Amino acid sequence: MSGFQTAMRYRPEIDGLRAFAVLPVIFFHAGVAGFEGGFVGVDIFFVISGFLITSILVSELETGKFSIVSFYERRARRILPALFFMMLLCLPLAWLFLLPADLEDFSRSMVAVVAFVSNIFFWWTSDYFAAAAELKPLLHTWSLAVEEQYYLFYPVLLLSLWRCGRRSVFWVLAVASVASLVTAQIGIATKPVAAFYLLPTRAWELLLGSLVVFVVPKIDALLNNQVVAEIAAALGLMLISYAILWFDKSTPFPGAWALVPTVGTVLILAFARPATRVGRLLGWGPFVKMGLISYSAYLWHQPLIAFVRHEAVSAPGPGLLAAVIATSLVLAHVSWRYVESPFRARGVFSRRQIFVFSAVGLLFFGGVGVVGAVNKGFADRLPTASRGADADMARSDSGWCFYSIDANAALKVGSAGTTCWLGERAAHTKALLVGDSFAGQYEPLWDVVGRRSGFAVNSITTNWCFPALGDEFIGPKTSMAYRQCQFNRAFVGSEIGRYDFVVVAGHWMKVANLDQLKATMEFIDWLSARVRFVVVMPSPRLYDADIAAYYKKSHIRGSAFDPRKVGVERDRQAEAANRALSARVAGWGNVLMLDRADLFSIDGHVSDVTEAGVPFSLEGTHISVAGAQAAAAGFMRSGAYVRFEQLLRGDALPR
Repeated sequence: MSGFQTAMRYRPEIDGLRAFAVLPVIFFHAGVAGFEGGFVGVDIFFVISGFLITSILVSELETGKFSIVSFYERRARRILPALFFMMLLCLPLAWLFLLPADLEDFSRSMVAVVAFVSNIFFWWTSDYFAAAAELKPLLHTWSLAVEEQYYLFYPVLLLSLWRCGRRSVFWVLAVASVASLVTAQIGIATKPVAAFYLLPTRAWELLLGSLVVFVVPKIDALLNNQVVAEIAAALGLMLISYAILWFDKSTPFPGAWALVPTVGTVLILAFARPATRVGRLLGWGPFVKMGLISYSAYLWHQPLIAFVRHEAVSAPGPGLLAAVIATSLVLAHVSWRYVESPFRARGVFSRRQIFVFSAVGLLFFGGVGVVGAVNKGFADRLPTASRGADADMARSDSGWCFYSIDANAALKVGSAGTTCWLGERAAHTKALLVGDSFAGQYEPLWDVVGRRSGFAVNSITTNWCFPALGDEFIGPKTSMAYRQCQFNRAFVGSEIGRYDFVVVAGHWMKVANLDQLKATMEFIDWLSARVRFVVVMPSPRLYDADIAAYYKKSHIRGSAFDPRKVGVERDRQAEAANRALSARVAGWGNVLMLDRADLFSIDGHVSDVTEAGVPFSLEGTHISVAGAQAAAAGFMRSGAYVRFEQLLRGDALPR
């Protein structure tokens, strides 16, 4: 029996090899330790695909049965039904789990998938190894796009070359493969993302599989040598295993390093026959079964993992990811048994039915994708409180005063950072709000209170500029914020006599830095000899999660926002600083200390959400404009507000 005829016979070890390709990819995307190189499973699939498709085409060309229509009918039967099934079930999950921006991106990617250009789409929008890529449900379809683009021209090329003889076909494919590999090697150094996703730098892997078909008939003697076959097949498996276990996202790909798993695959395709140990291993029943469902498993794993990551408030744990992997394999079996197999059977669906089904599916999913993209992911599903400027903290570019100079290139160092007023601007009583962003976040609160109590507030706040008079600074001293901070402190030092009282706020996040704490206490000492003042304590609890996303998703699903699910943590450093500052001013009659209970209480209990059920902070650290305004209402209901009015009148506060 010739080597080529052997290649055409069903080989269970190839299905077993598919299992060795798909499982590492799944484990890689799930973040399973030890499978940092699992992404090479796609490269294994490319080589297998090139080998099997070329085997079929060469057989048909030799027997005169080649047909372009039949070829694309087989591709449609093989690829589209399971793909459509996966995408159909993804639609309700996307609506449920994705925020508008993510749903818009998903919709655009769906259009790219049905146009077989998703590799180009993700090249434009995402680095495959970036953290954000883990959240894209259809990211994995880039490899399907590469294959379909390849098979648009490959059968025609093969047909055109066939009349020149097998030898000529081999050398043309070999030269094309080398050219593609060289392009990939250059690309990983100059355009690594493009090199990863695009056909010109991936075609060599498919061509490598094609070349095996032409080489195998020429090496019958080697194939029939048991010792050579055993060694070659074992070497192939070792190369694949090495790539899976030792490669990672820093490995330049798909250049020369990609030869490790692809040459390993070539050796297995050529030498791992049932008589070899590797052939028997790969032909083991469970591996073969996994290989049979490998395409559906590949389709299902990434959407499920991505949706779980969207749903989870923090990174999903190993137990949840294990359940997701198991679910993807169950769905893969269902898809293979009830979708893939029936559609591949000619006796069940005719050619005409397959083409009509394919056209309808492509148009349907393309249309749904266009609707989702045009409607911007249906942003009206979100609560009003999570949209617009009020969902962010107060900043100068949204109508407030906080001089976020390091985030806004339009701002310049100088007096512009000291001239913004809030509250009852024309009032005779003048107040000064001074500090960093954790003072700036309270601007809407003091604006409301100023209008209510009849005083104007001059907010002099900028990035990292905690309350002090000296050179201490928690950010880089090469920054614009440092220069503005020094300007602000000089201004306060010279103009403090203009103000009737001062509001001091900041986040004492580096209480362990004794110089910073000492500088703040010295500033408070300096103030106490000159003016009445209020110290607003920072919140002792910060969110270690994307609280805005969780709140929006809770609203979309009609469930109540539960702060306990977002990893609320006590900031013990801030609490220690609060205690130190409170002890410092204890007994002073010209200072009012405001803590969390004075601002964020509802029905006598400190809360993480407003009375309307909206989190005070939608970014996890600073409170939003809406949150600060809600805190103003809480403050004016509290006993602390009575003491504040005493301070405002100039009365000495009780010791």
